[in-house]
Order: sequence, then structure tokens, then C-alpha cells
Amino acid sequence: MIESVFSLRFLLLIIAVLFVGAIYMWGSAKSKRNARIKFDPRNPRFDPPTRRRVGQANSGPAHDVRSDPAAEDANDVAITKTRPVDELPIITRDGDDNFSTPLPAHVDTQIELAFDAATTPDTVGEAGTTDETIIALYLRPPSGREFAGPAIVRAMNGVGLRYGDMNIFHHFGAGDLTTDLPLFSVANMMEPGDFDLQIIDSFATPGLTLFLRLPAPLDGAVAFELFLNTAQRLAEALSGDLYGDPQKLLDSATIDKMRLSAAPFANVG
Repeated sequence: MIESVFSLRFLLLIIAVLFVGAIYMWGSAKSKRNARIKFDPRNPRFDPPTRRRVGQANSGPAHDVRSDPAAEDANDVAITKTRPVDELPIITRDGDDNFSTPLPAHVDTQIELAFDAATTPDTVGEAGTTDETIIALYLRPPSGREFAGPAIVRAMNGVGLRYGDMNIFHHFGAGDLTTDLPLFSVANMMEPGDFDLQIIDSFATPGLTLFLRLPAPLDGAVAFELFLNTAQRLAEALSGDLYGDPQKLLDSATIDKMRLSAAPFANVG
């Protein structure tokens, strides 16, 4: 009888240990999944700098971001103003040009915008704006690889992207198309989406998210062509591939669909 009671208690103890272990393993696996969740600019919790109201606090360190009181209108739709691209410093690492991911030396930094006859800047915006939307592209390295932090910084600077508000990279246009507000931005594909320059030497990511929020400071068709051109040049610089969604390579049909989505938007300048 005593042996039976002892055996039962021992069995219950084993079951309890296994149960606690299973709970721990489940919680650990869930934490790992959450830590690697993909950054999604369409998430309503994400508040890009071009839509933040004046006076709203920035959760990250300040990067010379200032508000523009003159931008406030009767509807209180004021925009946080980031410094123009020509005032922002180029981010480099002094004395060290050896990056783990070598970049092509022939990357062209000139912007060439091509417009279809139906989507020229003169015709965009006549129909007015539509509901706010976000066009996103994803840049990923070859299978089994990651983008190294120093290579990312060098490539971003090479295509005109500047580190700034929210600790991500922003593009302010080129030539006569330069604006005071970001046209589009590039974030880390993994949550929380930012880049910490303090640890950039050891940083690596499986991908980048490029997003254009419309309406933008330029007409939708113009902004999209600049967005696409920059994304293609960034992909070339990092030897990566562009995706229309995280699992599907970007193709001409998807590009055409994005063009049609962007065309109706007039600028908000």
C-alpha cells in the first residue's frame, strides 16, 4: 500500500515537472517569435514623421527634428518638419572603409525619373486625393544571408537616404524635387523597425522595409517613381532582391498596380 502511494506521488511529481517545463518552453518560443516579428508600416500604431502632429513626442532620441508652426492649419493637421537633405550630415565611419558586405563601385547616384504618358506630373492630382495609403517594398538579401549594419549605412547614404527621425532613414527628394518633409522612408524589416547607430558595427538584419505614404509632399506619380528608382538602386548597392510583399519578388505587374494606386494623389505641399 505504501509503495503504491509513493509510486502515485512520484508519477504526479513527474507530470507536474513536465507540465511546468512545457509552459516554460511555450513561453520561450513565443518570446522568440515576438522578437523576430516583421515590421509593418501599415500597422496603425506606426506613426511616420510626415504624419505626426506638432507637439507630439518622439519616442526615440532627437535627431534635429523640429516642428513647423506655420504648417498648422484650421484642421490642426500640422506636420513635423525634418531638416532638408542638404543640411543633414553624411553618416560614415572614420578611417574604416572595410565593410562586411562590399558594395558595387559603379552605383549611379543620379536620379532618372521615367513617367508613362498617362501618369505625367502635369496630369496627376486633377482628380484630387483619395484615402491615405501606404505603398511598401521589401529588400532582402540572398537566402541564408543578412545585411550588415555598416553596409546598410553606406548604401543608404549612396542613394540619398539620411538617418533621422524615429531612428530610421528618410529620403527628401533630389534636385528640384527636394522637399522639407520626408518623401519616403526605410526601416529595419524586424520590429521595432529602427537602426541603433551605437551598435551598427555588430548589427545585421534579414531585410529592409521601404514605404511611401500617400498623399506625399510631391504628386503621387512623381513620388512613386522616385521611390521605386531609389529602391532599385538600394537593391543593387546591397546585392539584394526587391519584393512586392515579404514572400513574393517584385514584378512588372505589381509595379504597374502600384503606379495606378499612386497616380490619383496630389501633393500635400
